[in-house]
Amino acid sequence: MKVEPLVRVRGQPVCAPALVKAGLRRPEDLPREVLIHVTTQPRAWPAWLQQVGLPNLAPRGHLWLDSVPAMLEAAEHGLGVAIAIAPLIKARPGFGKRLVAPFAFEAAPSETIYLISRTEQARDRRIAAVRRWIADAVARAS
Repeated sequence: MKVEPLVRVRGQPVCAPALVKAGLRRPEDLPREVLIHVTTQPRAWPAWLQQVGLPNLAPRGHLWLDSVPAMLEAAEHGLGVAIAIAPLIKARPGFGKRLVAPFAFEAAPSETIYLISRTEQARDRRIAAVRRWIADAVARAS
């Protein structure tokens, strides 16, 4: 297998601009908010809160959803604060308008996304085209 690192990612809290206007400015403001989780990433919020020094933070509530698109849509509608994957979240349509990053704090990269292909297909034009397309998309988002 050929394994190529594409991008190092980190958790990035995101929410509707209305929450920022209502006073969400620092991680310490999160106790009055609902934290939006995706069921496939149950450690996203605990890991991020650990990094900012708030491992025991008790939010107003929790909302668990079964997909990343549903989680981000809930955040866009002001239902709470979600953890997105940075820097990839910047490529989402409406980022900066319907969905914003409320905090200046940036967590340390926690994971890497890789492109994996068979070694014997390394020279295949189709694989190379997909590799270029993915690498370009990641570069635009970064």
